[in-house]
Amino acid sequence: MAQIVTCREDGLRINVKPANGKFFTLDEIQWLVSTNNKPAYFQHVPLQRNSYEFNATHPFTVMLCDEEGLVHGEDEINEFATSCSFSDIYGNVLICNTDSEGEYIE
Repeated sequence: MAQIVTCREDGLRINVKPANGKFFTLDEIQWLVSTNNKPAYFQHVPLQRNSYEFNATHPFTVMLCDEEGLVHGEDEINEFATSCSFSDIYGNVLICNTDSEGEYIE
């Protein structure tokens, strides 16, 4: 199951599914990682090995975030996302899996 992990202090996680039931579209991802009510360019953030519970069950778990989260005025670090990556992450993130063709799936 894909999740949005918010940058709120409590690290709220929201389960999400692709609208088409198969894979997330570019537009969906841009809105899911947005923190300022505008579609955001996103980047794929490498996860530290064994840093996320889904990583053990699916070898292709990825984290996607707003590539300009700090620039867009999001000044709160996403503590959970930062702990799973190799750099500071600002704003909401989408954690999902990819299939063998590189599509972002739940």
